[in-house]
Amino acid sequence: MASHADLTDEYNRRAGADGRLLRCVRDLDPAEPAASYADDAIARPVFARLDSVRDLTADIRATIAVLDDLPGRCFGGSVEEYLKAQGCDDEALAAMLAGIVGSGASAGPWDSGVSIDYGRADVFRTPDGFRVLELNMGSVLGGRLTTTLNSALLRTSAFGGFAEEFGLTWADPMQGLADDLLAAGRTTAGTDSPVVAIVEETGSGRTARRLMPALRSHGVDAIHGELPDLGFADGKATLRGRPVDVVLRMFFVRHIPLEPQGMAKLRALVEAHRSGRTALFTPFDPEIHDSKAALGLLFEPAVRAKLSSTEIARIDRILPWTRLLGPAFPTVPQNDRAVLLKECLSRRTELVLKPASLYASQGVVIGDQVGEAEWRAALESPPHPDYVVQERVRPLPETVIDPETGEPDDWTVLWQVFFGSAGHSGSSVRGRPVSQSGPLGGNEHTRTGCVFFC
Repeated sequence: MASHADLTDEYNRRAGADGRLLRCVRDLDPAEPAASYADDAIARPVFARLDSVRDLTADIRATIAVLDDLPGRCFGGSVEEYLKAQGCDDEALAAMLAGIVGSGASAGPWDSGVSIDYGRADVFRTPDGFRVLELNMGSVLGGRLTTTLNSALLRTSAFGGFAEEFGLTWADPMQGLADDLLAAGRTTAGTDSPVVAIVEETGSGRTARRLMPALRSHGVDAIHGELPDLGFADGKATLRGRPVDVVLRMFFVRHIPLEPQGMAKLRALVEAHRSGRTALFTPFDPEIHDSKAALGLLFEPAVRAKLSSTEIARIDRILPWTRLLGPAFPTVPQNDRAVLLKECLSRRTELVLKPASLYASQGVVIGDQVGEAEWRAALESPPHPDYVVQERVRPLPETVIDPETGEPDDWTVLWQVFFGSAGHSGSSVRGRPVSQSGPLGGNEHTRTGCVFFC
């Protein structure tokens, strides 16, 4: 079986001699649903061994199981204290606690029977294997729809032939999502054809309108609306009066306080879920680990002392060193913070600062891309009180041949690894040329892409 590196080399060798293969992404049939991604996509697929990604997913889920157990081990059985240790502010904390359906110290398996560890890991591939930069937990995830590129490419003669020759496969995260939604419907409504409402915050609807046809193509009776459209009758959720068996939540915790009757609707959703009338996919249970500060807790000395050697070895295998640095974290002693600050000053070129609760690379400071004075200022007077510091992960570059010039270029690629009740449920990538500095995402140079497995 070929390695991903050998397969990449062979693909690039053939693409350099075959213009159809070189332009297989750019020249997709305009009738393909994925054609809207083609112009802004990485010019070739990225390859990996399926067994390596499945092993990574197993390690991710085992790490989530450790996080599930932390409230009981380290915070007196209190999810509230666990969230406060992550710097969760009072408003977000109230919404988070109201949206949790589990009971006890951990966010364990929930009432619908669908796995709670549903989410996406953002990952770099390094010479030593995959490394997880952050976990995005719960149903509010991006990147699922870009995998329509996979099926479109397989329908081209150039790439379809290459994929058949090397036995390439792919996994569709939309199929994994559909399977979990149908399972939730069977549990709550006892039907194989549940009505699934995709619900977003007020004034949105963009993601829902794109998800709805994708889910329908996977056999899901999907409708969409916003939180004001949500009602309740006899303990069951309704959307514009239509009874709903499953609510696919596409609104964030931070949206609830801004919504009219937001907390009341959230509590009614949780009660409908607990009573088995309407499943909430997903409640806020998994999002107690969504902040980057949850990963930082795994490296705090007081927490590490409660972990087994096996757990520590697994965590260190997939996670870079991450620590809680900003003043928002109440459990970090001042003396410990002072020692950590001194270490961070001396290791500037090896470290990255990240706000724990933001996304799309907002507020990220990369140590070797700023001077010492700017780095010191960010450490001593952080613009974000929930800064975590993380060891910088330097990924293996991916060589991509430019279809316009025919010249090879090295790209930095971030993997998006989806997981759900069945384990690994698909992957996509985002990338930009190595020559373009700065964090990935949130800039004009970042492109989407697709993954095939050998």
